[in-house]
Amino acid sequence: MPKNTTERRGFLQRFTNYFFERKVLTAVLATALVGYGILSYTVLLKRDGFPAINVPYAVAQGTYAVNDPSKVDAAVAKPLSNYLLTRPEVKSVKATSEANFMVVIVQYNEGVDSEKVSA
Repeated sequence: MPKNTTERRGFLQRFTNYFFERKVLTAVLATALVGYGILSYTVLLKRDGFPAINVPYAVAQGTYAVNDPSKVDAAVAKPLSNYLLTRPEVKSVKATSEANFMVVIVQYNEGVDSEKVSA
């Protein structure tokens, strides 16, 4: 490839041309970089595992086939909400009733293990 001495090339052009002209060196460096990345991820990176995350919420869904949201609310959602609010570990309860189902979202107090309490 003839080189034009009158043309002034920038740093990035010279840098990339250097590696385009030396394909073996480029392949060796790329392989070494990928190998070092795999080695670092599998051996050198210290991992203690994922920390436990305690989300103080629980969601309950139920069906009650009466095709009337007010009946679902009166027969299922309100009694369940009132019962849950009597529990000392419950901070708040939000119930939503639709035609044939209801959804109850329970928020627990801080420090309560929601998996143990919800079981």
